[in-house]
Amino acid sequence: MKNTFIIYFLPAVICVAGLAGCQTKVIEPTTKTIEDTSIYHETFVVNDQTVITSVTNSTLTMVYNEDISLIFGAVGYDQSYAVHLYEDFGRSALQEFDYTTISESGDVTFRWADDNLNNVKLKTVTHTTMNGKAVVIIKVQRPFTFVKTYANAAAALNEQRILLATTGDKVNFSSNIYFGVDFQTYKTSARVVYKSEIKR
Repeated sequence: MKNTFIIYFLPAVICVAGLAGCQTKVIEPTTKTIEDTSIYHETFVVNDQTVITSVTNSTLTMVYNEDISLIFGAVGYDQSYAVHLYEDFGRSALQEFDYTTISESGDVTFRWADDNLNNVKLKTVTHTTMNGKAVVIIKVQRPFTFVKTYANAAAALNEQRILLATTGDKVNFSSNIYFGVDFQTYKTSARVVYKSEIKR
């Protein structure tokens, strides 16, 4: 009986002694950090948006030349599936007129412009650095042609004069980058400048 006690007791003592010599490491639950979404931020560079007006017979034509640049961090841009750009003419006289644009396939579209800049041909994409950081600049330059026919040439010319005297119009822009979900929308606006076509 005594030998049996020693046989079972001795290994237990060795095991306890071994555990006593070990340090217990407490594992704290980890908290997932919020993803750094700053790589998807964007900024705008906008100039005055020029509208060239002309009158032929009783038709007033206004060619709005969109001119805007969007700047992204190169990492965020490379991860994106699409970059969206939207124009809002609601704070300008242009909202009263219909317009056409040219699609990627060369078709004329009515009151619709592709907001996915991946599909827009009239742009340049430049990879460069700013303040030591790699960035991508998308410069969009595309025309929107607004047309309206009046009862007579005098009425069309009068509307043109009104536009040329207008100074407070703006175009609002909004943009977001898409990478499986739409990221935060950024907004800006630019002044509209109406000019008369120079006859050659």
